[in-house]
Amino acid sequence: MNDGIITGPDVRACVCCGGLMINFNGDALPYSGEFRLIENGKDLGITDKDKFPIYVNVDWKTDMTNTCNHIIITRMARK
Repeated sequence: MNDGIITGPDVRACVCCGGLMINFNGDALPYSGEFRLIENGKDLGITDKDKFPIYVNVDWKTDMTNTCNHIIITRMARK
């Protein structure tokens, strides 16, 4: 599993935007550093009531159905 920080929703308006931002380099600020996007936040139990950043351990894979920087979280545990 990889250590990650879900920094919050991506509210930019562009073709490759949207979902939740996750950073694997220890940066807890939204839109900062190198981050990836996840679409399946609701499947992971993340709701609008959660407070960000959320520190997690995750297994993930590249979303092959998406040409953007999106990933799919296959397993997650909150720290």
